[in-house]
Amino acid sequence: MDYEKLRRRLLETARRNPPSDRVPYAFERRIMANLPVSGRSDASALAFWTRGFWRGALSGVAAAGIMMGSLGVVSDRGMEEVDMNSGDSLEEALLASTQAEVEL
Repeated sequence: MDYEKLRRRLLETARRNPPSDRVPYAFERRIMANLPVSGRSDASALAFWTRGFWRGALSGVAAAGIMMGSLGVVSDRGMEEVDMNSGDSLEEALLASTQAEVEL
């Protein structure tokens, strides 16, 4: 939809139909004051983006807080069965792909 074309058509239609005497005093000024300005200033656009980025950052912090809180709830059962000094098995797991290429 072409908003500029729609805007021009609305303005032309409004100019063809002048307001009647039944319209309250300064009605058009009150309406125009509530309409957003078509050419936003750089400051208002920056405020719009800044507000969005802050909302995103706060939701990310909230998600991280929920995840950190869930770590305290989750029990560590099964960790006793794992050998904590298994550095050799970790090294074997990391180097398994390189050893397979050497053996070929």
